[in-house]
Amino acid sequence: MPLATYDLGPGDTDQVALDWGPKLAAQGRTEADILGAEWAVPEGLTLAHTQRDGAVTAAWITGGELTGVAQQRLLVTCRLRLIHPAGAGEVAWSRSIEIILKEL
Repeated sequence: MPLATYDLGPGDTDQVALDWGPKLAAQGRTEADILGAEWAVPEGLTLAHTQRDGAVTAAWITGGELTGVAQQRLLVTCRLRLIHPAGAGEVAWSRSIEIILKEL
């Protein structure tokens, strides 16, 4: 189930963001435990830019073309990589955002 839903028009670029701070705090972790974040976008969307500021990860997404449909529902996923609590290796958390590609 997506964490949030955003509307995006074909050719439009908009920012989506996730605040990992509350989940980190609930697990007794801090932003210092973050190794990196990767965004994955499906065909039909383009990842224009990504950024991380502390525990907030952001992506600028550009909408593609609508071909023969009024709208498309697409999932964008951010995978946060963290230091393993035991100190060896890493663990990953993922969250998804739904993008509704449609004429705005």
